[in-house]
Amino acid sequence: MRSRRDGVDKLDKVTALRALVRVAGALEHTHGKNRVHRDVKPANILLDGEGRGYLTDFDTILNRDTIRRTAPCTSMGTIGYMAPEAEHNASNVDCRADVYSFGRTVMFCLLRADPPRSVAETEPWTFYKLGVSRDLVNVLRSAVAHDAAKREVTCKEIGEALAHELTRDPAMESDGIHQEILEAEALINAPLLGWRALLLLGVMAVFIIGGLVAFLWTGISGDYNMVTTFSTRIECDWQMDRALCYRLGYSYEQGKNGLPQDKANARAYYQRACELDSAAACENLARMLEQGEGGPADVISAQSLFQKSCDLAAGLACYDAGWGHYHGVGVTQGFQQAAECYRRGCDAGIGEACYELGAMYADGLGVVKSSLVEAFTYYQRACERKYVDGCFQKAYAYAEGRGVSEDDEAAIEPYTMACEGGVSDACYRLGLHLREGWGVAVDIDLAVERFRQACVDNHEEACMALDYLVQGGVAKGDFEEIRSLAVLTYWYKRCEMLNGGACVYLAWRQGRANNRGEALRLAQMACGVGEPQGCYYVGAYHESGFGVERNEEIARAYYEKACSGSVDRACKALMALNLPSP
Repeated sequence: MRSRRDGVDKLDKVTALRALVRVAGALEHTHGKNRVHRDVKPANILLDGEGRGYLTDFDTILNRDTIRRTAPCTSMGTIGYMAPEAEHNASNVDCRADVYSFGRTVMFCLLRADPPRSVAETEPWTFYKLGVSRDLVNVLRSAVAHDAAKREVTCKEIGEALAHELTRDPAMESDGIHQEILEAEALINAPLLGWRALLLLGVMAVFIIGGLVAFLWTGISGDYNMVTTFSTRIECDWQMDRALCYRLGYSYEQGKNGLPQDKANARAYYQRACELDSAAACENLARMLEQGEGGPADVISAQSLFQKSCDLAAGLACYDAGWGHYHGVGVTQGFQQAAECYRRGCDAGIGEACYELGAMYADGLGVVKSSLVEAFTYYQRACERKYVDGCFQKAYAYAEGRGVSEDDEAAIEPYTMACEGGVSDACYRLGLHLREGWGVAVDIDLAVERFRQACVDNHEEACMALDYLVQGGVAKGDFEEIRSLAVLTYWYKRCEMLNGGACVYLAWRQGRANNRGEALRLAQMACGVGEPQGCYYVGAYHESGFGVERNEEIARAYYEKACSGSVDRACKALMALNLPSP
């Protein structure tokens, strides 16, 4: 990724995010094996011709399961991307060091320049101006926390936030919330000119007294933010400025701009801003009430505030209000009200709302009548807003002729969008189209890749499809580890559902892998549900002492069960066991 730095301003956001989603998956896989990369940075991410990202340079990797080879007190990594704890002792870091480095790398791709250390920790406005969602900003702020103990996200969660970012559309900023945030920033930093200057002169005495009170309040700490904080309070409390009240609420919630983190105070100022019709404040206050932050949870008030924010700005809060009506959370369940909220959210450009409304038309809930045609229309609108679940439903509708004429070719593009956005079922179905040539030229290599993507997400049918291609010698490449684990997962689920044949298959595989205790357990399960082959394996294990103490009497009993079930080799083993010793 850094290799293309000379043209980084030309690397579009979608390509960057897709590449980073893949890298997040690679890091999560690395961490799952208790290994730490220790040098994640843009220069170690390569892009192929199709914009796919690959993490490279594993020379610095730390295997925490083995003896550490890095000398104590040795730093490792790259300045600007290296976690603070790695600067002093790279031999004792964990996956949180990679989380920090990856967070900084994501910031580089968003800012298109090396980010200053404090940009995500102090001023999220920098990212809001670039159209980055609040959710992603919050994830990044946690990822690059100076204290490793405060990094509460994983690379998988960063990848999920990036994938979700792909579903957003810049048009959603028209809901007014980001505009209010920028307005608040402009006001808090604006010079006191014009009527503000006159007001300052008019209340000079009050400010002097207030400054003294603020000084005593904060203590002799040298906090140069206190006068600004106090003047902001004055403008919020006296001038009833909703943007500044919102900023105070946000500062208290996050512990920024010279204020301690105090979520109770955050609630109070969000409440004031909400009363002044700030849609952003109403939404944030609703979220805090819903989650019990800064005070007791109150889902009834939260639902009411989501509804108010929806009425004010008709944006994401409409989706939240619709969700409450649909599920009866904080309000009496009402499908018609849910549909109306979703409709308003969809009209404001919220893809999630379009998707939910499409599902309601498909199910005939809260609408005049069930209509697959209307459902398709809203799924299509959700997809246009880059909401990948909507793209999947749009593709499925084309493939199955639900609400639209069947058209396999038209299904390919939305399936691709959904697959690249992380919908594993879309990857699986796209793999089927590529394998069978439905609406697209047959491409086995690409079909294998799509099956692999879905299989990694534990999509059972995709794992079996991949296994089929591998067993048939069609798939090219090393998929053994992924395929084996996935196939085992598939069969274990069936064994747990008391499928004797599945248990026997697993016992055979575990026996070949010399996992003796597990092989015996699975064989006993199979025998217990009436599968004679399982009884044979239990007998053989007891006869040979495989995973259990050798006992011919127990072996004989199990061989008899298997033989009565027409297992020929069990009958032969029983005869051999009954022969007199020479």
